[in-house]
Amino acid sequence: MKYKVGDLVELSAAGWKNKHNPDFSRSGFGVIVHYHVYDKYPIHIKWFTDKGKVLCFSAKQYEIKKLKPTK
Repeated sequence: MKYKVGDLVELSAAGWKNKHNPDFSRSGFGVIVHYHVYDKYPIHIKWFTDKGKVLCFSAKQYEIKKLKPTK
């Protein structure tokens, strides 16, 4: 498994291009809260937007990537 509960993630290029992710900004980030291997969208994420909004959504592995720390 590439991701584990507690990992910080952001949308990948593929996730950004998907039209079903319009509420999730490029400047936001998420925390993986649950992982169900057999679900259609197995990774459950709590998403924090740049405007202070908190959203929850599910994604496939290719739609997200690990958040890299800024230097």
